[in-house]
Amino acid sequence: LDDAGTTGPFLELRPAGLRWAVGGGVHLVFDPLSVAVVYPVVRDPPLRKIERRTLFGVETTFL
Repeated sequence: LDDAGTTGPFLELRPAGLRWAVGGGVHLVFDPLSVAVVYPVVRDPPLRKIERRTLFGVETTFL
């Protein structure tokens, strides 16, 4: 496998999502469809994974 501390490519696509303002710079987030391609090891043996995700989250502004 790759040496410790090395990374491979990562790609994420979120075509649509919803965002609700809660107040004080805080938002609730819902992304019903997200597709991620994770490729942590690029040498032999290459490890690739396609993930389909539904995301719920909280976003805030840090100043």
